[in-house]
Amino acid sequence: MGKSPPDIRLVLIILLFLFGPDAAGILYGAELPGLEYPPGENQQEQNQEITQETLKIKVDVAQVTVDVTVRGTPVSELQLDDFTVYDNGVAQNVSHFSRDKIPLAVAFLIDLSGSEIPYLPALKIAALSALRRLRPEDQVALFVFDSNPAKLSNLTEDRLIIGKNINALTIKQERSTNIFDTIYDAARYLARNAPNRRRAIILVSDNCQTMSGKTDADDARVEMLEASATLYGIKTAGDICVESRDQVKSIASETGGEILDVSAPTSLQTALEKTTSNLRQQYTLGFSPSNLGEEGSFHKLTVKIAAKDRCPGCQLLARSGYYAGITAPSPPQDDIPLKLNDSAEKTNEILIQRLILTAGTTELDLTDIPFTVQTLNQTDSMGQPQLRIDLKIDFAQIGLAIVNDRRPCKLHIVVFYANEKRKILGSDWKKLEGLLSEETYNQIREGGISVSTTIPIKAQNQILKVVVYDEENDRVGSKLVRLDKKANRN
Repeated sequence: MGKSPPDIRLVLIILLFLFGPDAAGILYGAELPGLEYPPGENQQEQNQEITQETLKIKVDVAQVTVDVTVRGTPVSELQLDDFTVYDNGVAQNVSHFSRDKIPLAVAFLIDLSGSEIPYLPALKIAALSALRRLRPEDQVALFVFDSNPAKLSNLTEDRLIIGKNINALTIKQERSTNIFDTIYDAARYLARNAPNRRRAIILVSDNCQTMSGKTDADDARVEMLEASATLYGIKTAGDICVESRDQVKSIASETGGEILDVSAPTSLQTALEKTTSNLRQQYTLGFSPSNLGEEGSFHKLTVKIAAKDRCPGCQLLARSGYYAGITAPSPPQDDIPLKLNDSAEKTNEILIQRLILTAGTTELDLTDIPFTVQTLNQTDSMGQPQLRIDLKIDFAQIGLAIVNDRRPCKLHIVVFYANEKRKILGSDWKKLEGLLSEETYNQIREGGISVSTTIPIKAQNQILKVVVYDEENDRVGSKLVRLDKKANRN
């Protein structure tokens, strides 16, 4: 604790002389015997809240952690001795080494300004997919922004809440874009509410700052570094606002992240998949600084592969530095595996259902799984009109991993049918699941998979939305089919 100014020490001495030991409570706001305090007005609690709201949360840094993403393919799995960490140019003794062990705290930042209208339907599908890739113990928060940032969801392990809130997002009108205030607020929130987690921000925006906010790019950069948070950006199309675009890119680079450009809405899922994959594959290195320096001083960090032949041509992404005395994520205390949420499997099933439903209720056609649809009008055994639907799924682009000499396959095939006003009348769900031999796998890669189903005809000019989802690879294809003829081939 720092020394009290002379005038405060003098006041304390006088109070102790006049009132005895209880005087310390008068000075520092502690509760005293015999006095009543109104509910919620405990002065000590108020002082704590004021401090946390107005000052940086600072601690004595016993260990600094740095998260590292390796881009490239090492000769074999990298180990502690393969990394060298430099603090202000001085090599450090790395005492902690792990890979994807410390749980994540991820803040999604979604741009709801008018420029994002074409991307929102695909973003909802991609976000549900990304949530599936997080582990049960990871936490997620949701921020949205246009002229002002807003936090829609606190950090939570309940991915269903985050998915529900993302699915409910709408863009109603053209508004300004306030990126840097949002990055600043999210970084500060993570620093306060995720002290023992790896912290990351995933920003989905065209990176076009169109207004002046409370903070600027430099404020956001400093807050990100103080929070030890990594910025990953999914940049939607548009080459305007070069200055703010470059500033966001610089923040990502300095925090160990990167910006991924998407040329079309259908590319969002691939970009988010890469981002979550990078987070899942991060190495965490921890060290006690050999020279901490003054509190608040900036330390430049550099991480290198000790021997280049261990990872030829590899590139390392890591934050550029840290501020001495600013709280940082703590490494795990032991090697005990993290306890998984018992409902993780159920959560995963619901996320898949929501993803399929979202893909089935948007006009957007997704092309990750190509297929053709052929329809034929017919009647059922009761003479009622029905529609036969024949699908031919191109399996050439679906690669299945080998598990115990077999290739697990889980395909969801769903047909939604609606009237011409897009009101859903019903749906037909099928699941193809099995362990494929190598021979069978090669056959379907060459010839594809044929699936047939029937649905009732409940309206004139009935509309179909066919969705094919590959659970093993997290890929989705969808196609809108208009039934304005007796037979329709697409």
